Amino acid sequence: MLVSSPVRIVIYICTIFQEVSDLADECISLLLKTQSAVKRIEILMDVVDESEFPINLAALKLQFSELQCLDSNDVSQILTKVVPSLIKVGAM
Repeated sequence: MLVSSPVRIVIYICTIFQEVSDLADECISLLLKTQSAVKRIEILMDVVDESEFPINLAALKLQFSELQCLDSNDVSQILTKVVPSLIKVGAM
């Protein structure tokens, strides 16, 4: 069965977005290996605020995983900085 041209275009665009997201994820992961956990989250907040989809999606995923690894004191310290960034992205 042949796939129509519009469907092929959508599949192609989705593939490109996934590849960009994967590459952004890898780049950010490599960059963040040299920083402390709190500093990594702050860097990721900047990436989320200044980037567009799909790069901000990759940063959000990493930010979430970083937050899960922090202890409760660090989370409460950085949460007031993270929440406005998350609300801004959620409103997009």
